Amino acid sequence: MKFDSRQIASWLIVTLVAIIILSGLWYFFWRLFVSPNVDATVNERLRRANSEKVIQLSVLNASGVKGLAKHTMLFLRRRGFDVVETGNTKQIEKSRIIDYVGDTVSAMRVAQAIGLEKKDVIVEIDSSLFLRCAVVIGKNYQNLKVFQ
Repeated sequence: MKFDSRQIASWLIVTLVAIIILSGLWYFFWRLFVSPNVDATVNERLRRANSEKVIQLSVLNASGVKGLAKHTMLFLRRRGFDVVETGNTKQIEKSRIIDYVGDTVSAMRVAQAIGLEKKDVIVEIDSSLFLRCAVVIGKNYQNLKVFQ
Protein backbone atom coordinates (compact mmCIF):
# COMPACT_ATOMS: atom_id res chain seq x y z
CA MET A 1 0.00 0.00 0.00
CA LYS A 2 1.43 3.36 -1.02
CA PHE A 3 0.90 6.55 0.92
CA ASP A 4 1.21 9.92 -0.64
CA SER A 5 2.56 12.96 1.16
CA ARG A 6 -0.94 14.41 1.74
CA GLN A 7 -2.09 11.28 3.59
CA ILE A 8 1.01 11.28 5.76
CA ALA A 9 0.57 15.00 6.52
CA SER A 10 -3.09 14.42 7.42
CA TRP A 11 -2.20 11.60 9.81
CA LEU A 12 0.53 13.69 11.41
CA ILE A 13 -1.89 16.58 11.96
CA VAL A 14 -4.57 14.28 13.41
CA THR A 15 -2.00 12.65 15.70
CA LEU A 16 -0.67 16.02 16.85
CA VAL A 17 -4.18 17.33 17.59
CA ALA A 18 -5.01 14.13 19.50
CA ILE A 19 -1.84 14.49 21.59
CA ILE A 20 -2.66 18.13 22.38
CA ILE A 21 -6.23 17.27 23.39
CA LEU A 22 -5.13 14.32 25.56
CA SER A 23 -2.43 16.46 27.20
CA GLY A 24 -5.00 19.16 27.97
CA LEU A 25 -7.40 16.63 29.47
CA TRP A 26 -4.61 15.10 31.56
CA TYR A 27 -3.55 18.54 32.85
CA PHE A 28 -7.17 19.43 33.66
CA PHE A 29 -7.62 16.15 35.59
CA TRP A 30 -4.29 16.64 37.40
CA ARG A 31 -5.09 20.23 38.53
CA LEU A 32 -8.66 19.38 39.50
CA PHE A 33 -8.15 16.15 41.44
CA VAL A 34 -4.48 15.40 42.12
CA SER A 35 -2.88 18.79 42.71
CA PRO A 36 -5.53 21.52 42.94
CA ASN A 37 -4.52 25.15 43.36
CA VAL A 38 -4.32 26.32 46.95
CA ASP A 39 -5.32 29.80 48.01
CA ALA A 40 -2.27 31.45 49.63
CA THR A 41 -4.14 34.49 50.96
CA VAL A 42 -4.98 35.18 54.57
CA ASN A 43 -8.70 34.99 55.31
CA GLU A 44 -9.96 38.58 55.58
CA ARG A 45 -11.59 37.97 58.99
CA LEU A 46 -8.33 36.62 60.41
CA ARG A 47 -5.92 39.36 59.29
CA ARG A 48 -3.99 41.13 62.03
CA ALA A 49 -3.36 44.14 59.76
CA ASN A 50 -4.84 45.41 56.50
CA SER A 51 -1.50 44.90 54.76
CA GLU A 52 -1.44 41.20 55.68
CA LYS A 53 -2.80 39.55 52.55
CA VAL A 54 -0.54 36.55 51.83
CA ILE A 55 0.28 33.78 54.29
CA GLN A 56 3.76 34.37 55.70
CA LEU A 57 5.57 31.31 57.00
CA SER A 58 8.90 29.72 57.69
CA VAL A 59 10.23 26.37 56.54
CA LEU A 60 12.32 24.32 58.95
CA ASN A 61 14.25 21.22 57.91
CA ALA A 62 14.01 18.56 60.63
CA SER A 63 14.83 15.62 58.36
CA GLY A 64 18.61 15.65 58.51
CA VAL A 65 18.77 15.78 54.68
CA LYS A 66 20.48 18.86 53.32
CA GLY A 67 18.59 21.26 51.01
CA LEU A 68 14.99 20.27 51.75
CA ALA A 69 14.02 23.63 53.29
CA LYS A 70 15.18 25.53 50.21
CA HIS A 71 13.38 23.11 47.89
CA THR A 72 10.16 23.49 49.92
CA MET A 73 10.55 27.28 50.00
CA LEU A 74 10.73 27.43 46.19
CA PHE A 75 7.73 25.07 45.89
CA LEU A 76 5.60 27.22 48.21
CA ARG A 77 6.67 30.53 46.65
CA ARG A 78 5.62 29.25 43.22
CA ARG A 79 2.18 28.70 44.76
CA GLY A 80 1.93 32.26 46.10
CA PHE A 81 2.99 31.82 49.74
CA ASP A 82 5.45 34.25 51.32
CA VAL A 83 8.24 32.11 52.77
CA VAL A 84 10.28 34.61 54.77
CA GLU A 85 12.64 32.27 56.57
CA THR A 86 14.25 28.85 56.20
CA GLY A 87 16.46 26.93 58.56
CA ASN A 88 17.25 23.69 60.32
CA THR A 89 15.90 22.34 63.59
CA LYS A 90 16.06 19.24 65.77
CA GLN A 91 15.24 16.10 63.78
CA ILE A 92 11.72 14.68 63.97
CA GLU A 93 10.07 11.69 62.32
CA LYS A 94 6.84 13.22 61.02
CA SER A 95 6.38 16.47 59.09
CA ARG A 96 3.96 19.02 60.50
CA ILE A 97 2.62 22.55 60.35
CA ILE A 98 2.93 24.74 63.46
CA ASP A 99 0.17 27.36 63.72
CA TYR A 100 1.54 30.35 65.66
CA VAL A 101 -1.56 32.61 65.66
CA GLY A 102 -4.54 30.27 65.96
CA ASP A 103 -5.43 30.67 62.27
CA THR A 104 -6.30 27.11 61.32
CA VAL A 105 -7.62 28.24 57.93
CA SER A 106 -4.18 29.49 56.86
CA ALA A 107 -2.41 26.51 58.44
CA MET A 108 -4.69 24.11 56.55
CA ARG A 109 -4.02 25.94 53.27
CA VAL A 110 -0.30 25.40 53.77
CA ALA A 111 -0.89 21.78 54.80
CA GLN A 112 -2.98 21.16 51.68
CA ALA A 113 -0.32 22.74 49.47
CA ILE A 114 2.40 20.37 50.66
CA GLY A 115 0.23 17.30 51.20
CA LEU A 116 -0.31 17.15 54.96
CA GLU A 117 -3.59 16.44 56.77
CA LYS A 118 -5.47 18.27 59.52
CA LYS A 119 -3.98 15.96 62.17
CA ASP A 120 -0.51 17.20 61.14
CA VAL A 121 -1.34 20.80 62.16
CA ILE A 122 -0.45 21.71 65.73
CA VAL A 123 -1.18 25.00 67.45
CA GLU A 124 1.58 26.73 69.42
CA ILE A 125 0.47 30.34 69.92
CA ASP A 126 3.42 32.74 69.91
CA SER A 127 2.36 36.37 69.52
CA SER A 128 5.98 37.52 69.38
CA LEU A 129 6.35 36.02 65.89
CA PHE A 130 5.22 37.87 62.79
CA LEU A 131 4.68 34.57 60.95
CA ARG A 132 1.35 32.76 60.73
CA CYS A 133 2.87 29.28 60.72
CA ALA A 134 5.90 27.11 60.09
CA VAL A 135 6.38 24.02 57.93
CA VAL A 136 8.58 21.49 59.71
CA ILE A 137 9.90 18.84 57.32
CA GLY A 138 10.43 15.54 59.10
CA LYS A 139 12.14 12.31 58.10
CA ASN A 140 8.97 11.25 56.24
CA TYR A 141 9.52 14.03 53.67
CA GLN A 142 9.25 11.62 50.70
CA ASN A 143 5.46 11.46 51.34
CA LEU A 144 4.98 15.21 50.76
CA LYS A 145 3.77 16.65 47.43
CA VAL A 146 6.88 18.81 47.39
CA PHE A 147 9.13 15.80 46.80
CA GLN A 148 6.99 13.73 44.43
